[in-house]
Amino acid sequence: MLFDKPETISLLSCQTCKATGYIGFSKCKECRGMSAGHFDRGNWLFWFYPLTRYHLSLAKARRIFNKVRFFSSIILWLTAWGWGIYFISRNLTINFSLILDPAYWLYLLSTIHGIGAVLFYAGAWILLYLWYRAIVERIKKANVERYHYGEYGAIKEPEEKLEISQWNQTKKIKSKKKINIADTFTDEALSVLGEA
Repeated sequence: MLFDKPETISLLSCQTCKATGYIGFSKCKECRGMSAGHFDRGNWLFWFYPLTRYHLSLAKARRIFNKVRFFSSIILWLTAWGWGIYFISRNLTINFSLILDPAYWLYLLSTIHGIGAVLFYAGAWILLYLWYRAIVERIKKANVERYHYGEYGAIKEPEEKLEISQWNQTKKIKSKKKINIADTFTDEALSVLGEA
């Protein structure tokens, strides 16, 4: 059985930084941190994720810090509302027959004052901060380009095939045609790559 020979991929790799994107603590001046890249379908696909020990350790420390920040915020929120409810309930009698009435809840909120009010509203701000952090950490950074291999909806190949053999040629490519492959990865996938 005969198989078609796959076409070779012209991958440009930086020899100055050994495809890490960094020399010491600063970006490589030759590749400007892109480390490796390939021009295909009119786009410059590159890898901008530093693979040095320092940057991998820093990324791991950031992940640990984010988890500690999240759990400490949860503890602060529960503590603030727990003590707030305690101080509020000492000075307030609740009529349980009116508990489902929205007007009664507005009346209860208007009677909150003193340390109970400070703790209640501080807990509300901490809860909003937790919501913000949950949204920010789950934002998808970028999408991988869609490419249909079938005949339906196939993307037309560009007429000209640009052959990039040196890093100074990448300066001429428009920024919207440059796609960072590392932006499409989740934090978990990047941590696995760093450990490998």
